[in-house]
Amino acid sequence: MSAVFCVLLVALLVPQARELHSSRQNLLETEAQINLLQTAVSNRETTQQDYLALEDSSTLEQSLLDEQQVISFIEDIESAAKLAGVTHSVQLQTSSREVQASLIIIPVTIQARGTWTELLQFIAELELHDWYINATQVSISNAIIDTDQQELLIQAKSFWSNP
Repeated sequence: MSAVFCVLLVALLVPQARELHSSRQNLLETEAQINLLQTAVSNRETTQQDYLALEDSSTLEQSLLDEQQVISFIEDIESAAKLAGVTHSVQLQTSSREVQASLIIIPVTIQARGTWTELLQFIAELELHDWYINATQVSISNAIIDTDQQELLIQAKSFWSNP
């Protein structure tokens, strides 16, 4: 009698366990989709706020540097690197500059080397400045020689006023 009871119990529990597992999987997939949607909404809101700030031309004009301020621009990057404790290099490709009606676009490459924490601090320090650069590529990779170090590469367009 107890063997029959055990068989009936197993026959009832196995489908329930499968259904519970399936429901759990569906719940995890739904949760992942919700997280993606929340991230997308947050990114959209941030982009919209950035756009609205740049839509106001006075904000954009304040972000543009005069070409005579190139040394100040490089010093700002050097100061950020020093505060973060990273080694770095900066290269402005002035030969590739684009002149448009009210602005000049100069490609810039910023390389830095340090720990993850130092690189994140460096990026945070760069973001504190009022000048505007548009990053076209950002990558962080492990350093070849020193395994506890990472290398940061930022390729961007820097924007300068065209008097």
